Amino acid sequence: MLRSFSTVSSLILVSRALGYIRDMLIASYIGPGAMTDAFFLAFRLPNTFRRIFAEGAFNAAFVPIFTKIWHRHPKAAALFVSNTLVFLSLVLVGLSILFEIFMPQVMAIIAMGFSKNQTFDLVVHLGRIMFPYIIFISLASLFMSVLNSLNKFAVTSASSIILNISAILSLTLFFTSPLQAVFSLSWSIPISGILQLSLVGFVAHKHLKISLFKPRWTPTIKRLFQKILPGIYGAGIYQINLLTSDIIASFIPSGISYLSFADRINQFPLGLIGASMGLVVLPELSRYISQNNAAEALKTMNKGIIGALYLAIPCAFGIFTLAPNIVQSLFKYGHFTAADVTATSLCLKAFIIGLPAFVLVKVLTNAYFARGDTHTPMILTSFILGTNIVINIVLAYFYSYVGIAVGTSIAYWLQVVVLITLLKKNQWFQLTKSLQNKILACIVSAFIMMLALVLMRKSDYLAIIPIHQLQTAILIGLGVAIYLAASQLMGLNLKRLRTG
Repeated sequence: MLRSFSTVSSLILVSRALGYIRDMLIASYIGPGAMTDAFFLAFRLPNTFRRIFAEGAFNAAFVPIFTKIWHRHPKAAALFVSNTLVFLSLVLVGLSILFEIFMPQVMAIIAMGFSKNQTFDLVVHLGRIMFPYIIFISLASLFMSVLNSLNKFAVTSASSIILNISAILSLTLFFTSPLQAVFSLSWSIPISGILQLSLVGFVAHKHLKISLFKPRWTPTIKRLFQKILPGIYGAGIYQINLLTSDIIASFIPSGISYLSFADRINQFPLGLIGASMGLVVLPELSRYISQNNAAEALKTMNKGIIGALYLAIPCAFGIFTLAPNIVQSLFKYGHFTAADVTATSLCLKAFIIGLPAFVLVKVLTNAYFARGDTHTPMILTSFILGTNIVINIVLAYFYSYVGIAVGTSIAYWLQVVVLITLLKKNQWFQLTKSLQNKILACIVSAFIMMLALVLMRKSDYLAIIPIHQLQTAILIGLGVAIYLAASQLMGLNLKRLRTG
């Protein structure tokens, strides 16, 4: 598992690094404001459906079914994938046509805080440009799920790099004005989707010999969609939660921009740790559960939890401490001012508090998905949505856009508490003494690192270095070294992590 996680996380690391370059260009060429708000809000729509299909309901429903068929009859698995491809294409094309037609009405809800002016018209236009991305990336997600089930993680993780490369090229090659930058950036989104689909589709076809034919409503396809629908609801509820945050933020000048730039930094450890660990755990957990091996399934869960927290806890402590340094180093160029740095840093601190909870949710929900249960996560997510909307509205009233970020973190921690309670009740999870000791070692080591970072930030030696980005890089490097040394002294090494 650790080897697969290393492959996935290292490639996601490259993708996130390119994502930062993309966002640095957005911050410099366009800056926080109406046009950036319009782009981020318009991109939220196809990105929402991408996360529902590519990272949520579809993957959770498809992987256990495909894994079971593949181990019994590989040719039947190829037919199942081909049949699924045709049905999924029909659904996605129909969905895209509907949204293209009714985009003004959809944006009237999402961009509720925007007045009916040029900014609103821009949101509608950008939304129509980017929405077809959902067709290509969702079909690509089908092939990614196949390759992940076959333990071919490298290609699927590498494909995510294409989106950021496409965006970077569009900004650097076609920039003439901030408005032109927004349009070229928007066109890069569907183009990257076509390229991703071509890559993973080609590799998956080499392994399965996928073909297109008239779709057949087989019992397996019926079971897949029965599993997907509640999962879509559950994943959709989570994405509606994000959309609700955008709706609230649209009433606050530059609120969407500040939250989006902060969330980009927050998404780095979320994707690197949470998404990749969740991705690796699901196939292995599904395999042990299909073999009725409860002991190994529990061991896999615990390895996933401590593996995620070993990285998430120091990331949360470190980013919280160095938030202003990180934001300034990444974004303070061109149109991005010192006031924007302060506002974005506050949002980042609020988001990063929820990082350990997010990665735990990614790992813990696999206990249900691996058993083919998508209903329980759906019900839980519905509860979290209602709670989070109320919290966000209340906190936004008192603390503006920072309150929205705090509300998101609170929702993650509530979800963790409920998940652990339900899993322990079903005897699918056990907080062993060994796991408790390892988590405590992570927290203590991260706390030592944070104290050291606070002292080093105040040190006069750092002022000798004239380049702020280099100062930040040194602080991050020293923080990593201190955490690794502290955790090693507390007996938390690679061998202990592998034992779960």
